[in-house]
Parts: sequence; structure tokens; C-alpha cells
Amino acid sequence: MIETMNKEAQEDINHKIVDNIRVVCEAGEAAIKNSHEKAFGRQYSDIENSPTRSAQKGDFIKDLSVSERSLGYVMEDDKDSEMILVKFPKIGKSIWLLKKNYGQYLVV
Repeated sequence: MIETMNKEAQEDINHKIVDNIRVVCEAGEAAIKNSHEKAFGRQYSDIENSPTRSAQKGDFIKDLSVSERSLGYVMEDDKDSEMILVKFPKIGKSIWLLKKNYGQYLVV
């Protein structure tokens, strides 16, 4: 009888742990969505589902992040690292960005 109660108690504890993990994951996902809304000024679902094209060497891109880098020109396309080198004349810098477009830039 004691052994059965211990197994039931352990199962109850395991269910509570799983429920707590689920709550933490949902809170984390909500925080990510909220940060995307603040960073890009639109809903996360719009960014996630929007038709975005990744930039290639020679493309002009409009930076949509909060960095206010404006318009940039793609100087290099590194296939190994999946990054692009973009020159931003407004700030006078060249910056490596992720090539895969998650809505952080718009190909003009």
C-alpha cells in the first residue's frame, strides 16, 4: 500500500512539473512575441507569416529594426555563415546581418 501511494505521489509531482514547464514555455513565447512587436512595430504573426525574400549581393535593403540604419546595399553574401555584409551610408558603417529574412529588413 505504501509503495502504491509513493508511485501515485510521484506521478502527481511529475504532472505538476510538466504543467509548470508548460506555463514557463508559454510565458517565454509571449515575451518573444511582445519583443518582436516592440522591435518591428507590428504583430509577431505578421512577421512570421509575411512573404519575405532574402537579400542577395547587389540588392538594396530597407532596415526595419529599431537601429534606424535606413537603406543599405548588400556588398557580400557569405554562403558558409548565412550572413550578408550590408553597407549603410547613413551611419557610415558596414554590418553583417543574418541572410535569412525574418522581417528585419525589406528587399527594395
